[in-house]
Amino acid sequence: MATETKLILSNRPVLPGRILSEEIEDRGITRRELAARMGQPVDLVDEVLSGETAITPAVADGLEKVLGIPAQFWLNLETVYRLTLAKQAAGV
Repeated sequence: MATETKLILSNRPVLPGRILSEEIEDRGITRRELAARMGQPVDLVDEVLSGETAITPAVADGLEKVLGIPAQFWLNLETVYRLTLAKQAAGV
């Protein structure tokens, strides 16, 4: 008998910046240090943390290089977040 796998998505969006904030806090990395190590302006990091700016492939790659967490994780997190917001806006 085949086992059925279901994908369950929450209707509560999880801000990727919140996950990132917790991760850098746990590692004792400041947002300024993260930005410097990524070679990005601190304003960009602040915008990602607040959700003003989406995590792009370039940002995800930088996070992978600095934190060792795969870029695909960050991109997936961002995609699910934005999709959940879009569904909420559409009333789905």
